Amino acid sequence: MKYAFVFAGQGAQYPGMGQEFYQQFTYVQNLYDKASKILGFDVPSLCFQESELLSQTKYTQPCMLVTSCAIYEVVKNELQITPIVAAGFSLGEYSALYASNIFDFQTIVKLIQYRATFMNEDAENYPGKMAAFIGIDLKYLESLCEEIGGVQIANFNSPQQLVISGKIDSVDQVIRFAEGKARKVIPLNVSGAFHTPLMQQASIKLYDEVIKMPYNNPHFDVIANFNALPYDINNLAQTMKKQVTSPVRWIDTINYIVNNYQIDGFIEIGPGKVLSGLIKKINPNVKVISINDMNDLQILREEINEFK
Repeated sequence: MKYAFVFAGQGAQYPGMGQEFYQQFTYVQNLYDKASKILGFDVPSLCFQESELLSQTKYTQPCMLVTSCAIYEVVKNELQITPIVAAGFSLGEYSALYASNIFDFQTIVKLIQYRATFMNEDAENYPGKMAAFIGIDLKYLESLCEEIGGVQIANFNSPQQLVISGKIDSVDQVIRFAEGKARKVIPLNVSGAFHTPLMQQASIKLYDEVIKMPYNNPHFDVIANFNALPYDINNLAQTMKKQVTSPVRWIDTINYIVNNYQIDGFIEIGPGKVLSGLIKKINPNVKVISINDMNDLQILREEINEFK
């Protein structure tokens, strides 16, 4: 069977994420141990226990990356399957870059630490916020953001869900003006205006780090957030730079994969089932399986065996 793998983003973290796989597989424990040494903090403790630190970008991003990479290794090793194409939502794109072998584990952990640190600095220096809109007209929201200024659509999650990001006053103005135009508005619990020009300094610093890092040709295509097209390995650093300040074009990404790859379905890698829900809203006809624990792994194993 041919699968596209999608890797979860920051909004999916929860205490205990990845814990079953950590308890079951020695090679997963080794990954967490290696990450802890690189990052300088105890990754298993932050992932498996209640901690206020997990809400901070500089901890959330590395913990999400390690969890997703570990789950990917479990799926690959225990079920002997690899994707024919992959994508990741925001920081999940780094897990996809690891899975495709563009970066090895040590390098991708260092890069996500840089990304998280630089974005956290920009969030402190240039305060901002984000809000999700359910059931609002895209053209109306785009024109409202343009008219107010200092705010833009940051995540094109699904036809029914859009996320804006920008300066605090600008986001608040959009929320006020759009009241009654959306079915629901949800202010997001994030520390900054991610995927906007307010992250410009972070993107420049990240670029300076990426160009120093060793990389490999991909084993399979990774679809980039910022343009919903396969990564060009010759413009790797530039693409990763643009990802920090550009919107996540998730609708276009899923449509591109469905239209250009002969897949049997999507496998969501990482904590939670956020992406599965979004994919179903983008294309109700595609099959999606989320892998969060040993039970999910068994369900996927049975599906593969049935296909054989």
